Amino acid sequence: MKFRAKMIDITCIKEFSNIVSTIAKLAKHCVLRISQERLFFIIHEAGAVGSSPGLWTELDQGHFFNEFNMEGVSEENNEIYLDLQPDLFSKTLNSLKTTQAAVRSLKVKLSKKHTPCLTLEVELPSVSLHARTVVHDVPVQLIPRRQWHLYKEPEMPKFDASVYLPSLRQVKHVVERMKTLSPNISLSANKRGTLITSVSTDVVSVSTHFKNLNVPVWGKSTLGIFC
Repeated sequence: MKFRAKMIDITCIKEFSNIVSTIAKLAKHCVLRISQERLFFIIHEAGAVGSSPGLWTELDQGHFFNEFNMEGVSEENNEIYLDLQPDLFSKTLNSLKTTQAAVRSLKVKLSKKHTPCLTLEVELPSVSLHARTVVHDVPVQLIPRRQWHLYKEPEMPKFDASVYLPSLRQVKHVVERMKTLSPNISLSANKRGTLITSVSTDVVSVSTHFKNLNVPVWGKSTLGIFC
């Protein structure tokens, strides 16, 4: 098995770091599935091993990586499944935030040291004739082929309406203020592209309407995050 990829776009590095950071807040362990076209972050809810994943995230490798090479278990099963602690992965990526403006590239590769690791190599601008490279190792466990069936893509549940979310910064701003009024927030959406967040107490009822959101057309090729 081999895996080696490289990012040089600062925006992509930041976006990738934010995704891993979000996943780290949801679970202590997650599965990283690597294929020729995509990376998948998969989380099972506590006590739900053997059932459908609680979180399924797909990332198009062509969007994030300028170089991407991998060889899976075999030609028939050309994928790699790794168990890792997203918190360790996130802390390594977050350490780049103070130097992101100066980062020239980020390489991620599967390596064998004392244990299997995802090795992150950060290239910084040189101050002399020699380039500076910072290396971090994130321990991982290889998941055997016989257990891959535990991490199948979940079936899309039946729903009446679906919309693309507005800016997450805006949603966070609204939710943080609503949580001061009530511990429970209601979410609803309609086919006209409106998302409504609301709280209701004995004293006050408040709602925020995000209008004119894009309405996706679901099909077999649709990618995204399901939770």
